[in-house]
Formats: sequence, structure tokens, C-alpha cells
Amino acid sequence: MDDVKITIKNYRCFSDTKPAQFILKNGLTSFIGVNNAGKSSLLKFFYEFRNLFSTGITSDVIDKSRSCGLTLPSEVRDSQEIFCNGNDRPLSIEIDLLHCIVLETNYPAIRKIKIIVFRKANSYYIELYSDNGIINIDRSNSSDSNSTLVVAGDYLSGNVACFDISHIIKIIDSLKSTFYIGAFRNAINPFNSSDLAQQRTIQEWHSRYYDINIGAQLIQSWKEYKLGINRQSRQEAIELTKQICRIFRFNSLDILTSANERDFLFIIDEQSYNLSDIGSGIAQFFVVLANIAIKQPSFILIDEPEINLHPSLQLEFLNILESYASNGVLYATHSVGLARHADQVYSVFKEDNISNIREFEKRSPLSELLGELSYSAYREIGFKKVLLVEGRTEIKVMQQFLRKYDRDHEFFIVSLGGSQYICGHSEDELREFMRTSDKIFAIIDSEKTAEDQNLDSSRQAFVNICNNFSIDCHILEHRATDNYFPDIVIKQVKGQNFQALTPYQKLGETTQGIQHWAKSENWRFAQAMTKEQLEETDLGIFIKRICQIND
Repeated sequence: MDDVKITIKNYRCFSDTKPAQFILKNGLTSFIGVNNAGKSSLLKFFYEFRNLFSTGITSDVIDKSRSCGLTLPSEVRDSQEIFCNGNDRPLSIEIDLLHCIVLETNYPAIRKIKIIVFRKANSYYIELYSDNGIINIDRSNSSDSNSTLVVAGDYLSGNVACFDISHIIKIIDSLKSTFYIGAFRNAINPFNSSDLAQQRTIQEWHSRYYDINIGAQLIQSWKEYKLGINRQSRQEAIELTKQICRIFRFNSLDILTSANERDFLFIIDEQSYNLSDIGSGIAQFFVVLANIAIKQPSFILIDEPEINLHPSLQLEFLNILESYASNGVLYATHSVGLARHADQVYSVFKEDNISNIREFEKRSPLSELLGELSYSAYREIGFKKVLLVEGRTEIKVMQQFLRKYDRDHEFFIVSLGGSQYICGHSEDELREFMRTSDKIFAIIDSEKTAEDQNLDSSRQAFVNICNNFSIDCHILEHRATDNYFPDIVIKQVKGQNFQALTPYQKLGETTQGIQHWAKSENWRFAQAMTKEQLEETDLGIFIKRICQIND
């Protein structure tokens, strides 16, 4: 999906003087803040306006734009709830395309859409903008049958123009298929009754918690998914079960529905358990993954993904969620460490009782980050080694590589922030790490543009410090992690129009007829690589070696 800027004014706790503004893009996006700051509202926004995105913003509606009725989900009891109570002005939603886009037509592009929602009439109106400003849609006629175009101007006088809305419609299509997961996630069979008639009534009332199917509805959905006529669904159910088995380190696992279809049965290592008998962490993994695997959403919106989960499983949970989302995951959290795992991080806070949002400051000292993540506590719960990596995108890549040796749970992986700490001035930060573990490893890019090129002086200075501290530092033989993915894997994940980089080619360098991917997608290639493909490289040899080092 193309990156877009979302601006929301007068929605709940966000006024038009301090609007919520953030970039919606592929990958992980986190919102961190204290309770009642507004971060949960940002996630809920996509759920509450999904009906509008689904039925109210289509090419046909835009071309004949007028004031339309607004339909809100049943969870919104009073339509006035969605408006900021600090003023009487309308709510507005602006969606701006950020980058220059190559269009399939010769018509100018609609680059921004603005939706104005009125308070009293409970209705909305759509405005479209090109590079030259707002355009007036001709509502008297739409003679062009092409659904990617809108007609603007005065049709009666013949002074009309066509505009391409294809990219805006693609963005709206992504917003139609989001999946919202609220903070309460233990709602499998919360209402039990021996009276069958009463049970059916309760199940009808409580079949869903926002987007999550619960109770009998989830049981029936899983049964059809696992045992139905669709072969692909059956295979996906098997893969999901294998994932949970691996994550929780079981020898074997099967997930069945009970004979009376009122509960789940977990067969763990040849022992049978009801869902209520297993831990809340396993239940959460299953409930969430079963729902999203069936729905296959564009964006997953999850409030407090850390709930019910052991700290060592929280990042794992996020990474798995991302693998099920075609575009990405937006999440609200109280954990600084979990927030920093995202590709982009926003801080949500209140100032003079008005909610604000801004990009989170990422350049705090590495020693401060170490304190925030409470490494000593992480060590107590299973992490035995520290792995320092180039940047944030490498964290997920290395997790996938370590997983091939079943050692991902042993490593605490920390981003060095590129040249911020890969330099000759990081001695204090590295010394701080030496106080927490005697098994510290580092993997850094060579950034070489040719095989015979020397390592940059700043990077060499970092390597020298590592040597002084006995930190096992590996300098990649190729330019960067981007250069280690085989062409067959690139095509398998992205398609035939993509190809692997040469050893010293920079990601994004123009190549005639060849498309490149976003760096945030690298973990998907790492996941798809085999252990044999990895071990054919210097990177794979290093990872295998550090996995074999005993405590």
C-alpha cells in the first residue's frame, strides 16, 4: 500500500486544534502513552468508520457526491460519542497520498480525500483534492463508465475534466478490511449455562467482541476452517496449530472442538485439556490467530498486545500478527520496549486536557534503552545472550534466522541504530551491556560497494571497541542484510517482477524493469529461506556458530 497521511479532527479526544495526525504505512506502527491519553481511540477509529469506508466511499458515491447518512457499529450507542466534546464543529477525516505516483491513465490524480461528518444530521460529505486544490464534482452526469475516474466541472457548459481516483480507492479498499482486537481477549465461553435454550439466547447476544468471534461462533468457525471442504483452509489450520506448538515448545498439539460444540479441546503432548484448563497466553494466541487467519485482514489493530503474555512471547506475538496481515499492524501499548519494536512509533499524551500525538523520540542513549527494557529481568525469564544488530528491521530478520535453530528464545536482540552507535563513540554503551552478560554478539553491515573496498573508519572503530570488550562482532561480507536473500526466495515472496540484489548493490538503486521491496519486508524473506540457503553464506555460518555456544 502507498504511504498516506491520516489527519483526524474533532474525533473523540482529538480536537481540530490538536488533530490526530500520523502516517499509515505497511509494517508495524505503535502508539505508546499512559492510560486515557487517546491511543486506544486511534485504533478504534478504523473500526468505527469501517462502514463508511466500505459503503460510503466508492467510485460511484464519490462521482455523485452528496450528503450521505452515516452508519456506525452497534457498539456506538450514541452517535454523538464519536465527536470531540470540546466544540460544536464537524468531525473531519483527511487521507493524503504522500508520494509521487505513476498512474495507469493520463489523467491527473486525486491526491487527497476529505470526509466531513456533521454532528446533528449524522451525515457526511466528501471533498476531493488534486495537486491544484479542491475540485468540484459534476453531480449532473457521469458519462464515463470507467470506475477509476471522476468528472469535475460544469457538464452543461462542456467545461469538464476527468481525474484518476484509482490510488485513493486502493487506500480505501485497505481500510475496508481492517481487523480490530480490543484489550479484553479472554472471551471464548464467558457465559455458561446448563439450560440449552438460555445458552442459545446468550450465544446469540454474545457471538462477537468487536471483530473477534467468540463462544459458539468461534467454535463453529474453527470447525469449518479445520475440517471443512476448503483444502487451503484446512492446510492453514494445520500451519496455525504448528505455529502455536512451536511457540510454546510442545512436542505435539491438536486443537479440536468438543462433541457438544461448547468448548475447545487441546491435545498437548498426548494429554487432553479444555480451553479453560490451559494458560491465558495460549488461549490468547489461539483466539486471536484463529480469527485473523479466517478473516485475512489488511491491517490488524490491536490494543495492548502484551496482555496475558510472558515478556519473551510479546515480540513473537507481534511478528506473527504481522505475518497474517497483508499490510501491517497498528498497536497501542504501555511498554516502551514493545513500542520501539515497530517500524514507526508515535507518542500519545495529554496536554491541557487535550490529546496530542507526535513521533516518538528514538534517539535516546543505548544505555537508557537497556534500562527501559529491563534486561536483567529478561535474563531471568529465559534470554541468555545479547545480539546487537544494525537497525530495527534487522531485529525481525535475525529472529527468523535464529528460529531455524530453535534458539530465538535465547537471544535478546537490540538495534544499534545504524551509524548512531556503530562508530568510535559507543564505548560507554557497550560497556553497560558487558555488565549484564558475558555472551554478547554483534552483526553489522560492511556497507561496501565493492569486494576490495575497506571498511569505513567509523565502523572499524566500532569493531575495535568490540574486540577490546571481547564482543564477538561479525562484519557482513556483502553490503548489508538486504544482499543475502536468494533470488528464488525473493520471487517466491514478492513475484516475478522482483529479483535479488547483487552482493554490493544498494536496496532501492534503480534497475531497468526490476522492482525493489521495502526494507521492512526483509523478515518475510528470512522466514521463507531454508536453513541450507542461510548456511551457504557467511551470515548463516556466524548465526549457526553463536546458536551452538552453550551457557
